[in-house]
Amino acid sequence: MDSAFGAIGVFTLCFVLSALCATVLAEPGDRKVSAQFVLAGLFMACLKIWLIRQTPQWLDTPLDAVKYQLNAEALTAHWHGEAVNSQLYRLDGLTKIFGQDHWSLDAYLPYSSVFGTHEWLYAAYLAVWAHITPHWPVWATYSNAALAALFPAVSFGIARELGSTTRIAALGGTVALIDPSAAVNGAWLLKDTLACWCVLIAIWAALVILRKPRFMLVLLLGSALGILGSVRFLGLMAVLLAILVLLPALLVRRRILTSGSLLVACLYGLSLFSTLNSLPVEGVGSVLERPVVALKAILFGQVETLSVSRRADMASSAIDDTVVDWYTRLSESPLKASATAASRTLFAPYPWVIITEGLNFRNGIELYYLGIVLWIICLPGIFWAIVQALRNPSFPAAFVGLVLGACLGAYVIFYGEWSTRQRVFMLPVFFALAAIGWVDLVQRLGFWKDPAASGGCADKSNPRLTRRS
Repeated sequence: MDSAFGAIGVFTLCFVLSALCATVLAEPGDRKVSAQFVLAGLFMACLKIWLIRQTPQWLDTPLDAVKYQLNAEALTAHWHGEAVNSQLYRLDGLTKIFGQDHWSLDAYLPYSSVFGTHEWLYAAYLAVWAHITPHWPVWATYSNAALAALFPAVSFGIARELGSTTRIAALGGTVALIDPSAAVNGAWLLKDTLACWCVLIAIWAALVILRKPRFMLVLLLGSALGILGSVRFLGLMAVLLAILVLLPALLVRRRILTSGSLLVACLYGLSLFSTLNSLPVEGVGSVLERPVVALKAILFGQVETLSVSRRADMASSAIDDTVVDWYTRLSESPLKASATAASRTLFAPYPWVIITEGLNFRNGIELYYLGIVLWIICLPGIFWAIVQALRNPSFPAAFVGLVLGACLGAYVIFYGEWSTRQRVFMLPVFFALAAIGWVDLVQRLGFWKDPAASGGCADKSNPRLTRRS
């Protein structure tokens, strides 16, 4: 099916969803600024992706991007009624778990079983593009720009929910607007952009629920969580953990409606995740049973599918050598390995390599150097915002801290670092913190005074924060 109109329609749908989410989640007084950030975000994301695709480093395609493309082609062929070679198209579930060489038409298996992971939804997203047009790799790549258009608005919105003024929040949105890291991920067929889109909606929706619960927000949070589980399972677990930790404190404060809304959203998200995890096979059980099914998958099934994916990825060298060596280094020298993990989490990929070793213009990692410079500039502001939030705790700041802490702990423990591609996953949240922290630092040092600035999460006198505590 070759339809330029269909491709334009899907691209437009992606952008409209981003714009609608920004409109629904922003406060009425902030919606104009939020909409402006979405429009500017679309233009900048398209421009940055186009520029990155012109570089020679872009030709160094990550191996997992190749795998997603093969999985999408396999899924499209299956939809067209064709038998698919499971080894050729790297269907790890069929080859590693079931020992099947072909995905036959009469094999009624869930897609998660075919691909060997719960995180199969991005392959299906690409398969939709492949079904629409033969030029789908280009269209799918630029559709990442339609999703990334939301990121500056999210940085703005999260900063506002943490109590900052419009001017400070706009600084966070502007940093996200110029950041090249998300565009580097978006220039390849990687699930990172879709995963970031889902988790940012979930975080922003949860923050708004903490302030003022609404039914629409419950649906939005639950939908984002359910989809997130089928794109990046770790993100789902991080948000769920943060909510579950906050629930007892909310109940102690007698915020029954808020805690109930968050709990219902989590249950709905688990139900949706269980439903997606069982597609296309019917008979998973009733809607009331699906959260239980999802919890069982979290506790038991995910361990098996993740191990299968890891074995397959390691066999094809899809994981960076530093990650593969992490457990070896940790067992040989825990202290040195921990120091290396901290260094890589904070500064990798090391931008000073440009000076010491130069560029070879063949390594895709070089595309991240400009973004890491921006990240290092933001670090003092991020740390200061965290310090101020610890001094003056609030539910919104605690929720953001719990989500970031869960992601940091998971990546460092299991992969040895939270850097490069994986860190981009949460950069819009970090940019919101950086804006809050840097403005407060500059004001404390006496370089600039903003009478309207309240210091964001650092100041409990902020009326926006006082209203939520």
